[in-house]
Amino acid sequence: MDSTSLNRGEQTRKLILDAAERLFLTNGFNGTSMRQIAREAGNLAVGGIYNHFASKEAIFEALLEVRAPYQEIFQTLEILDGKDGPELIRNVVPYIKTVIMNNATFFGLLMIDVREFDGNTMRSLLGAIIPNALQFAHRVQALGGLRESISEIMLVRALVIFLSGYILTDMIAFSAGRVLPVADVPTGDEFWQKPILDMFLYGIAAEGSDR
Repeated sequence: MDSTSLNRGEQTRKLILDAAERLFLTNGFNGTSMRQIAREAGNLAVGGIYNHFASKEAIFEALLEVRAPYQEIFQTLEILDGKDGPELIRNVVPYIKTVIMNNATFFGLLMIDVREFDGNTMRSLLGAIIPNALQFAHRVQALGGLRESISEIMLVRALVIFLSGYILTDMIAFSAGRVLPVADVPTGDEFWQKPILDMFLYGIAAEGSDR
């Protein structure tokens, strides 16, 4: 939402969230005080923050909720299609990757939650996420082309593992412009995306090998 369309209370809330985000990403949650947030938000009175958030933990939870790109991801999933389940997965991966890369700071906040809260903040928000993820998994299965033994929740977890690992390694080392400690390693999706998707969809074991 454009900040010019926000009322005064909403503008103050946004200032607090933006300031807290910068400080949390720099100092961590425990390394950030309410006084620092108030100062970063434009020298607000510390007491004024409590008119909008009950605690520093409430600020962090609100940040994870409003910065999460899941709504954009699920809107993308609803639009895309494929002739079967594997093709649908192939079609959604580039779009999801783009959304996630455009919201990289959210994953910085997520790592803070894992490190300082054992993931409890994000876990409390999963109730609004899991139903949409299961709905997508059901659509993938209904299109066919996957083993029937794979449950919807198993497919959701496998996709999260694949996407998070693929995107994290791409951000660190394998996208264009990254400097690698190994010479002559290609970078960019044109080299990596198809073979990695093939390995995810069809495995790495040779045909005929024992399973």
